[in-house]
Amino acid sequence: RSSAFLPDDYMADPEVKIRWYRELGRVADERQLDDLADELRDRFGNLPAPVQQLIDITRLRLRCLRVGVSEVKGIRRGVRFVFTGETPPDSSILRHLLGGTGLPKLTFNAVQGLQMIAEVPRDEWVAAALVVSRRLVELIESTADDRRITSRAPRA
Repeated sequence: RSSAFLPDDYMADPEVKIRWYRELGRVADERQLDDLADELRDRFGNLPAPVQQLIDITRLRLRCLRVGVSEVKGIRRGVRFVFTGETPPDSSILRHLLGGTGLPKLTFNAVQGLQMIAEVPRDEWVAAALVVSRRLVELIESTADDRRITSRAPRA
C-alpha cells in the first residue's frame, strides 16, 4: 500500500480537501497536473511525502490511460502493468523496453492478456512505475510519429 493523501497538517479543512481531490480527479494531462501541484505549493507550502505520492500516482494514471494500461499494481516482486486487450503495444515497443537502459528488469506474461512486471523492491514500485510508464509513453508516441511520417512520404 502507498500513502497518498492530503494530510490534516497540510490541509485541515475537509471541504477544501474534497475540492482538491476532485481537482486531481479531473486532471486531463501532465501539464494540468504540474500546474495543480504548483498551485498546491503556492497555497499550502512544500508538498509533504503523502501529497507528492498522490501527485505521482495521478501522473501514473494519466500515462497509463495514454498507453493502454488498464491496471498498475504494486506486488511482492515489484510492479505489474496489465494492458487492455484492445490496444497492446506492438512487439517493437516491447523489444525497446526490454533493451532500455535505466529501466528495471522487465518480464512479460501473455496468458491472461498482456502483463508486464518490473522487478523492483516493493517500497519502490511507484517510482519504478513512473520510470517505465514514461519510457512506454515515449516509445509509443515515437512509433506513432514515425508511422505518420511514413504515411505522408511520397511514393516512388
